[in-house]
Amino acid sequence: MAYNKLRGCGTSEDIEECVSDVFAALFMQCEYDMSYENDIKYLIGTIAKRKAIDYFRSLTARGSHISETDEDDMSELVSDFSVD
Repeated sequence: MAYNKLRGCGTSEDIEECVSDVFAALFMQCEYDMSYENDIKYLIGTIAKRKAIDYFRSLTARGSHISETDEDDMSELVSDFSVD
């Protein structure tokens, strides 16, 4: 689940971090509430889906704030039109 969501925007380290966060959240949930023993497969799927979506949002938001500009692109913005 995490690999499919993050393969287009994240690195392998991002995917590994997401998977480790999934298992950490799973252990915390099972420690808190043991009623999920029979539905562990569904619990892992739900946690993985939600964590992958959170990571996807944070990775794409972080990437959209960085803007790379070339000198050629900047020269096209200059105009000889004067406002005066």
